[in-house]
Amino acid sequence: MPKIVNRPFPGRFSILFSIRALTIKGQAGMTLIELMIVIAIVGILSAIATVNFIGYRNKAYCSSAERDSHTVIAGLAAYFGVPSNQTATKANLIAGKYIPKALTNNNVWEIDTSDVHNIRIMVSDYSERCPEDYRIGMSFENHPVGYWSGYTYIKPLGREL
Repeated sequence: MPKIVNRPFPGRFSILFSIRALTIKGQAGMTLIELMIVIAIVGILSAIATVNFIGYRNKAYCSSAERDSHTVIAGLAAYFGVPSNQTATKANLIAGKYIPKALTNNNVWEIDTSDVHNIRIMVSDYSERCPEDYRIGMSFENHPVGYWSGYTYIKPLGREL
C-alpha cells in the first residue's frame, strides 16, 4: 500500500494538487467507485440545471411578447410624430414601416383604436409557451397596466388605466 502524504495545498487548485500528489506516490488514479460518485454528482447537477433552464426559457417567451408591445408603442409614437398622420391602422403602420408585420418569435400584434382615448395593443405569444402561472400572476386584476389574457399580452394606453 503506498504511503499517502497529507499536505494541505492552499489555493483554487488544491484538489488537483492532492490528486496529483497521490498519483506521484504510486497510486494509479481514481478508483471505479470514486469515478461513479463523480458521474452521479454531475448527473444530479445537470438534471437540476436542465429543469431550471426550461423554466427560464419559457418565461423568456413571455418577456419577448411584453417587449414586443413596447416595439409597437414606439412605432405608434413615431407614426403620430408625423403631423399628417391622424388615424392609425395596422395596414398604415406596416406600410410605413413603423412596425414590422411579425415580431420576435413570430409573435403577432393587433391594435384597437376604436376609442382614441383607450388605445389597446395586443401581442399574441405565437409559441404558446408562456407558463400559465406567469400569465395568471400578470392578470388584469393583478397588473392593469399590462396584463395577459390567454396567450395574448394586452397593453392599454390612455384612460383605461
